Amino acid sequence: MSEVQYHPPKLIGQRAALNMRIQPEQHRRLWHRAKFLGLSQADYVGALIDRDLGLPNLIDDRMNSEQLPLEDPQQKELRTPRAS
Repeated sequence: MSEVQYHPPKLIGQRAALNMRIQPEQHRRLWHRAKFLGLSQADYVGALIDRDLGLPNLIDDRMNSEQLPLEDPQQKELRTPRAS
């Protein structure tokens, strides 16, 4: 069986575009969490990928900073699905 090789996509500036679909509740949580951390949604998703691989990332770097609280006050609300 031949191995599939990775081919880098066309870059926009120094970034690759990512097109994906997520559930509306996941999108709402993504938006709130990225806003709380002061990150764009793209930077937040990138940080989650790096964190998953055990790499330094913007989430942990910011969470260890004394400038930000360790827990988002809206965290409990974000875990609870909204009624339709």
